[in-house]
Amino acid sequence: MNNNNKKSLAVPKDMLKHYDAIILLTNDFASKYLNEEYAQLAREATAALCRKKLSPIQSGSIKT
Repeated sequence: MNNNNKKSLAVPKDMLKHYDAIILLTNDFASKYLNEEYAQLAREATAALCRKKLSPIQSGSIKT
């Protein structure tokens, strides 16, 4: 994979706590039932949601 296709895992400081909590859950699930590619996809998607101006991750339960 070249660098142009890599997705960013950058997360704003105020969202790191939420990001880390979600990644713990998704990494655990992926290691049990999926593979590393899906774990990486979950990290990329979570980071993207954390960067949204009105992130849906800020409210509600982390497990949701």
